Amino acid sequence: MIWLKIQLIITMNNKCHLPLINTLFITAILIATTFILKSFLITFAWAGILGITTWPLHLKVSKAIHFKPAIGALISTLLVAMLIGLPLVWLGILIGAQLSESAKFMINANQSGLPPPGWLQTLPFIGKDLSNNWNDVLGHANGVASAMHSYASKMGSFSQLLEQTSFQILHRTLNLVFTLLTLFFLFRDGASLARIINGFGNLWVPDHWQAYAASVPAAIRATVNGLVFVGLGEGLILGIAYAITGIKNPALPGILTGLAAIIPFGAPIIFCLVAIFLFAKGQIIGGTIIMAVGWATLFIADHIIRPWLIGGATKLHFLAVLFGLLGGVEALGLVGLFIGPAVMAVFSILWNDAVTHLKLMAQEN
Repeated sequence: MIWLKIQLIITMNNKCHLPLINTLFITAILIATTFILKSFLITFAWAGILGITTWPLHLKVSKAIHFKPAIGALISTLLVAMLIGLPLVWLGILIGAQLSESAKFMINANQSGLPPPGWLQTLPFIGKDLSNNWNDVLGHANGVASAMHSYASKMGSFSQLLEQTSFQILHRTLNLVFTLLTLFFLFRDGASLARIINGFGNLWVPDHWQAYAASVPAAIRATVNGLVFVGLGEGLILGIAYAITGIKNPALPGILTGLAAIIPFGAPIIFCLVAIFLFAKGQIIGGTIIMAVGWATLFIADHIIRPWLIGGATKLHFLAVLFGLLGGVEALGLVGLFIGPAVMAVFSILWNDAVTHLKLMAQEN
């Protein structure tokens, strides 16, 4: 009799603690899953960004062909891979050609010495000393090799640098492959996945989920338009300026400027280096043109066009757009540029709902 009472008490306690046990079990599974997949979270984020951005393209591809969904997903993935891969291949070819020319220049300079630029000696007070120091280090045969060897000894061996660079290239390439693989499955199963996510969203936040579900894709697409296309536009404008001012192979610095311009205030890193290069060659007018065109383009792009494209589509304030971009890239790296504004868009909805609720409470009182 006593044993039956003990069993009854244990059974009742288990039923009382069953919800807590289920919650702890589910939480443990989620934590374990996140821990196992932590190295691929950025990959999933990039695949989601690409999927949301190019989903209209995938729908057009799917309508144009009448094959199975997997075939349409494969074609869409290949198109995205071409959009990403072909510019990178072109950039690699340009960099290879430039490195070849630079190597020839360094070999010739090492054999005969590299004389100081003429304008260096004309600098007041320090020009003569700088010119003499230049001649002592680089102005004689084998001077360039000695300087490079001294610099390399401070930065580490060349083999270590080559190993690190090769590892980074391989790592980024594998990330791109896994991103495209994930993108394929998002294209193939995106509609059913969206239904599942919307089902959970309507279950958990039924009052506001539709607003959240609409704001996040809109914010990501607007951010891609405002960052990528505006950045490439900046690169095109400055690439033309490079060609006008006599830069050899202007396509390379133009592409680098466009890539750097994707990050807010990133373009000056490239066009200021180009301007300094022109100043060093004594082309004062050319360097001034690059600086003027660069800063004017940067001001118009970052203060007018980008806030209009991103803020106009997401109804975000300029500061929300700016801090979402900068805070996102600081917290998450490059992928944060696109996640940051989406988070700020959801926060804006929460903020507006809270303000509306406070106004209604004030009117009732």
